[in-house]
Amino acid sequence: MSPRPNIYHWRSHAGAEVDFLLEHNGTFFPIEVKVKSNPSRADCSGITAFRSTYPKLKIEKGLVLAPAEKIVQISERDFAMPWDLDG
Repeated sequence: MSPRPNIYHWRSHAGAEVDFLLEHNGTFFPIEVKVKSNPSRADCSGITAFRSTYPKLKIEKGLVLAPAEKIVQISERDFAMPWDLDG
């Protein structure tokens, strides 16, 4: 069985933040949670700032969880996904 990931919250001195950073085997998985139903590139700004601050880390595609209707790509490396796939 694989060990559980470490879970972090990240905030820069300038105020950029990532709600959840899952780290497993040296790879980071950034996650943002939004309440708007139509997330955009601007909603990944914290993820983008984290990537810029730590360019040598292995950082996977970012995920924005929101009350969206479907999974959509909102930047080159980030996706928005409904937080309720049944609805």
